[in-house]
Amino acid sequence: GEFYESGKPVMVCRKGLRAGGSASACRALTNDGLFTIRELDAGTIGVIPIMSSSRDEATDRFFTIRKTLRACGMVPAKGDDEEAAEVLPDGVGGEYRSTKSLAGGGVIQLQDSQGHKLELRILPAIRRAAVGYTGGGGFLDESDLWPNDPELHVNPAGQVIRDVMKRFTTQPTARLYVFSASYHARSAHSERVDMGDT
Repeated sequence: GEFYESGKPVMVCRKGLRAGGSASACRALTNDGLFTIRELDAGTIGVIPIMSSSRDEATDRFFTIRKTLRACGMVPAKGDDEEAAEVLPDGVGGEYRSTKSLAGGGVIQLQDSQGHKLELRILPAIRRAAVGYTGGGGFLDESDLWPNDPELHVNPAGQVIRDVMKRFTTQPTARLYVFSASYHARSAHSERVDMGDT
């Protein structure tokens, strides 16, 4: 609540293990995706990246967001690869289409409350997934666990985070959640904490 009231675009959060932060952020992000007032050209798709520290974590976020959409009253498209398609009645209505990725996570396509096209791209944290789109919000999960040495890794966490943050320059209402449970004193996440952007 304090984050929403602050009007800040980025929430950097350090939380305890098993605190439910990943599930909570997915729910907040689903709310943001559906109801944030945004301006997008008719031909532009707003992309919401949800990046995780591993393929398994990305897949967990994919399932969580689909369940959250069904709890909001959205139905999966016909032929969607749903595992359990119970949809709560009297919700927001609408339809989403999801495609699971072999690399972990997947893509969920839907329309927001104003009719803008959105894609929630749920995948492991890599640089090529952080460029080339108009951002409509985002979630960087367990970013403290992302490798951050630019000399040893092709996808250093600090660069991935900076690249994702550039996607929101034309969308002042977009929110980005940067969460982690563990604490490493020299990580991209701790750098964000040290900046005071918490």
